Amino acid sequence: MKRYASLLLAMAAVCAVPAEADENLLGYTTGAETLPKGAKELYQYITLRQDKSVGQYRAVDYKTEFE
Repeated sequence: MKRYASLLLAMAAVCAVPAEADENLLGYTTGAETLPKGAKELYQYITLRQDKSVGQYRAVDYKTEFE
């Protein structure tokens, strides 16, 4: 029960902040648009890399950018 309460609280905290989403062109290529003065932008990337031809391989890359 505590687990669900924590998850619900985290979701409420995220939803309390106004956010906008935009897409990157062609996956990793970003556009050159500038933001208005005083604006802030946050990007979070989560990339899962797995499988090899021999053996097992699994890695998760996290990248956060704040402008």
